[in-house]
Amino acid sequence: PPYGSGLVEAHQDGEGVFHIIGEAPHGHYTHRRRLAFQPGSELSIVDRLEFEDETDHASAWFNLSGDLDVRVVGEGLEVLIPGSPEVIRVSSTGAITDLVRGQEEPLRGWRSRQAGTLDPTWSVGFRTETTGRASVEIVTTLTITPG
Repeated sequence: PPYGSGLVEAHQDGEGVFHIIGEAPHGHYTHRRRLAFQPGSELSIVDRLEFEDETDHASAWFNLSGDLDVRVVGEGLEVLIPGSPEVIRVSSTGAITDLVRGQEEPLRGWRSRQAGTLDPTWSVGFRTETTGRASVEIVTTLTITPG
C-alpha cells in the first residue's frame, strides 16, 4: 500500500542539528532511515532494516548528482563538487557494493527530471552481511572537509 512520504518525525535540536526520521514497508522488510544534519559540517544517516524473512545481507542505496566527481578512496567515497574547494568524504559501516553512473544492465544510476527522459546519476550501495531474520543498522556519514 502507498505510504506517502514516510515521514515519521522532523525537528531541530537545541544545538542546531536537524533530525528527520522516515519509515517505509517494503513487503518482507521495513526500512527506517534517520538523518542528523549539522549544517556546514556533517550528515549522519542511519538505515535500520528489519526483515520478516531470513536473509544473508542488507544494503542501503544512495543516489548522488551525476554532475559530481565521485570516486572510491579506501573503504569510502570522495565527492568533489565542481567549483568548490570543499570535499565530501563518505564513510559507512557497510562495504561499498557498487558505484555506477548511467548503467544499462541492470538499469541503475539514472533519474528522470521529466517524463520520458533519463539523466545519469551516481548510485552507490553499502552492504552488510547478516543471517536469519535480522534487524540490521548501516550507518553512513558524509563529512565536509577543506579541499
